[in-house]
Amino acid sequence: MAKSAVNAFLLVEREKILETRLRKSQEKYRSIVDNALVGVYKTNIQAIFYMLMRPLQRSLILMILK
Repeated sequence: MAKSAVNAFLLVEREKILETRLRKSQEKYRSIVDNALVGVYKTNIQAIFYMLMRPLQRSLILMILK
């Protein structure tokens, strides 16, 4: 019984560590993309944006609103 509780605890701790690493990796990626000197975006096969750097988002919104 104690062994399974320890295993459960270790699994939860490992998941927390992995989630933290993933979040930091995503933050680093977003920082690189948002600070790029060129426009960075991803589209699907129908040319629908599913990732767009924030400065480019703002520029496109301003163009649409004009």
